[in-house]
Parts: sequence; structure tokens; C-alpha cells
Amino acid sequence: MQEIEARAEETVRRACGFAAFGIFATMIGLSFDPPMATQAGAILSSLMVAVLFLKAWEAPHRPYRRTELWTILDERHRPPPGLAQRILMRTLQETYMRYARAVGVLAGGLWVLSLVLYVAL
Repeated sequence: MQEIEARAEETVRRACGFAAFGIFATMIGLSFDPPMATQAGAILSSLMVAVLFLKAWEAPHRPYRRTELWTILDERHRPPPGLAQRILMRTLQETYMRYARAVGVLAGGLWVLSLVLYVAL
């Protein structure tokens, strides 16, 4: 079970890392206007939260064999087909929700910072 959780963490972290890189690059591109850069970061981070919630919501209904988690999981750590759907998808769902909460906190911070910058500048 620890191996499944570690691989689920790896796949979701990788996807979030790519999204975070895109958000960061957008904010750097808008750095000439700090309020707009933080607002863009807040909007994109909020969109990322929505996508993570959507992925968590659809996870139980997604075929486990069509996931990156199943692909990267070593064959000796794969659960039997009768249990795989429930175990893998529940693990992915919990991981998506954990990352959605973390990114939600970041998005909230960016919204507050954006508001402060708009008022201050």
C-alpha cells in the first residue's frame, strides 16, 4: 500500500509541478505589473484547484488501467484486478484532494496579495 501511495503522490506532484511552472512563468511574464501578475497567479491557481477537484470527483469512475499510476506501478506492487479499481482510484482521489487543498491555500494567499497590491499601488 505504501508503494501505491508513493506512486500516486509522484504522479499528482509531477502534474501539479508542470502546472505550477506554467503559472509561475505567466506571473514572471507579467512582472512589469505586480497587481496583474498576482491576480493572474490567483486566477490560474484557482483554476488548478478546480481541475484537481474535478479529477478527484471523476477518479472512482475512471478505469484504473488507463492511469499513469497503474503504468508506473511495479508489477509486484499491483493489487489483484478485483481490488485494483477501488484501491488505486481511492488513493488517487485522496491525493488529488490533498493537493487541491494545498493549492487552494496558495490561491487564497495570491488573491489577498493581489487585493493588497491593487489597493497599495
